[in-house]
Amino acid sequence: MRRGKGHVAGNCNSYAQMDSVSTGYLFVSCIFTHLVGVRQIKTVDGRESRRKERIELLEERDRTEEDARDPSESKDPNVRRNEDESYSEDYEANVTKMRQAIVDMADVNEKSIFLDHLQARVSLFCVDGLTDRASMDQNIIKPLLDWGNSDQEEEIPKGDALRDVVIRQVMLVAETEHAQDVKYSLQKVLFGSIVLLIEGTSGVLILGSSKGKTRGVEEPLSELVLRDPRISTPL
Repeated sequence: MRRGKGHVAGNCNSYAQMDSVSTGYLFVSCIFTHLVGVRQIKTVDGRESRRKERIELLEERDRTEEDARDPSESKDPNVRRNEDESYSEDYEANVTKMRQAIVDMADVNEKSIFLDHLQARVSLFCVDGLTDRASMDQNIIKPLLDWGNSDQEEEIPKGDALRDVVIRQVMLVAETEHAQDVKYSLQKVLFGSIVLLIEGTSGVLILGSSKGKTRGVEEPLSELVLRDPRISTPL
């Protein structure tokens, strides 16, 4: 009889130890999940902070260049500033302005295309990780190549007419915007949009093709939960 009681006591101690181990695993799992979530939040917040820092850096660089500029270069400093901050009809000058705006931004990519039928160059600027590359390839680049390299018999549009045709008939995106301001177009790029420059047109086109998710932290679809063992023994 004493042996039976000892056996029962031993089982109770074993169950208590198993319960402690299970509780410990559950606690560690919760802490790990929390730390991973905090790390993801910090990563996303850090990315957005870097975007703001870049914009502030660009504004500071513009102020520094303006302060260092020789007043004799232009009778009206506002005219020169507007020329630097705005696009024109010069394709190469527009591309240069965009490249200068992203000079310290390694994750901003440039893609250049030549459209044979139009005999025109095209440049796209976007940010890796923020732009939906699959959507860009399918809804922007492919239609542009198909249309720009096809043997069309109708007269090739020029200038603003070319831009309107690209917006209304070629691009397969819902969000399109024409812009003249360099800084504004850069801000749109840093938040996932695509800037499109077309030779022979003024300004740039801003195309919405962002992934649509600025925060990557969500409720987990499933969690590992450690439960106590369901073991019963007759006393």
